[in-house]
Amino acid sequence: MRADRDLDARSVFLQAGPVTVGSSAPARGPASALSGTTRGFLFLVIAAIASFGVPLYLFPSGAGGYWAWTVADPRTAMLIGSVYFVPMIHYSLLLREREWVMVQTTLRSLFVVAAWLLVVAMMHWDTFYPWRFLTLTWLFSYYLPLLFLPILFRFEAGRSVEPDDPRGRRISPAWRNWLNIRALAYGTVAIAMFALPDRVAQGWPWTVEIVNVRMFSGQVAIFGAMPALVILDGSWRRMKLFIRLMAMMAVGHMVLLLVPVGPYAWGKPLGLVLLVVPVEWLLTATGIWMAHKGAHDR
Repeated sequence: MRADRDLDARSVFLQAGPVTVGSSAPARGPASALSGTTRGFLFLVIAAIASFGVPLYLFPSGAGGYWAWTVADPRTAMLIGSVYFVPMIHYSLLLREREWVMVQTTLRSLFVVAAWLLVVAMMHWDTFYPWRFLTLTWLFSYYLPLLFLPILFRFEAGRSVEPDDPRGRRISPAWRNWLNIRALAYGTVAIAMFALPDRVAQGWPWTVEIVNVRMFSGQVAIFGAMPALVILDGSWRRMKLFIRLMAMMAVGHMVLLLVPVGPYAWGKPLGLVLLVVPVEWLLTATGIWMAHKGAHDR
């Protein structure tokens, strides 16, 4: 009789479903792991942006001889280069992540900036050198996200066994309000840079081409306005690595503004603004990080 009762207990245990903790509804399972397909895409991105960022950021004086479009001033080349050199480090760190939720915001920003810059390229194709190696590489590296990322997101959604970060820490209301306020300000600035590049160029503290003003407007939109647009349910895990990237970009920009690679007219209308903007990025990123870091952010 005892053996029969033991057999019945084992049968019940083997047939039991998954146990749900902290929820009244059954969970769909653990969060989705980062797939080999996503890791392969990250490797491609790193290889592409390294070929842009390393020469532009570290050897800006020769940009006129190898870069995809017209760049006359070495400081402009460094500013373009920082857009690739710093994210190269960021994407390399993303390879250490194990979950899809941790890289989503970065990949969404890549899709938006790819679309933005390709529009600028079409508007200023006369400033491009079509058959240079870096021109072809640049075009490939921006068309690829537009074509591949929707497929990748659908693929990862199909693999996911539970909603992203259903019970994780959320960004506080105060910081969400601040992100909305700065999104309005930076969004307005990005539109002005895109729509009125001639006037913006007149106030720039060094000689800059119209095409590059419009290229830089995409960066303002991504790091100024986009955090408020992609916050979705406020998941800190989804946002925190993008916030780290914003801080890294701020440091990269401040370095290039202070390096003596050419004249810098501090008296121009945008002379001080171009330093204040990365300082704000760094302060915002640091403030959000300090407010949400700790054992409960995961």
